Amino acid sequence: MTSQLMRRATIVEVPRVLPAFDERDVLGIVHGYAAEIPLQTSSDVKELVFAARLIHASDREFGNVIKYILRAIRLALINEAAELSCDHFAQAYQHKTNCPAVSNPFLEDDFERIDVRAWLRTDEEDDR
Repeated sequence: MTSQLMRRATIVEVPRVLPAFDERDVLGIVHGYAAEIPLQTSSDVKELVFAARLIHASDREFGNVIKYILRAIRLALINEAAELSCDHFAQAYQHKTNCPAVSNPFLEDDFERIDVRAWLRTDEEDDR
């Protein structure tokens, strides 16, 4: 960065989202966004393991967490769903990364084994 930019800018670093500490906060964000629509949330979106899946799928990046929440809500609204479910998040992840079902953290039991960074590289290329 140039010295002029450094003098005029305030750098804000958002810490990585951690499943053990941030699961309840992530669930609160999901339910808060859904409530604004208003859109009910299914029981599978109310579980802590769902938050862990979302955090993992987002590579522990807060901005990615928000992206997937908004994409899932959009899919639920397009499909005129009665409630927001984990399936909407799985569809949002698949649409954005083009991954097979075995590499989708919202579908796999052993989701933590999935290297989401490999799929997020595709995601970042699409955002350009």
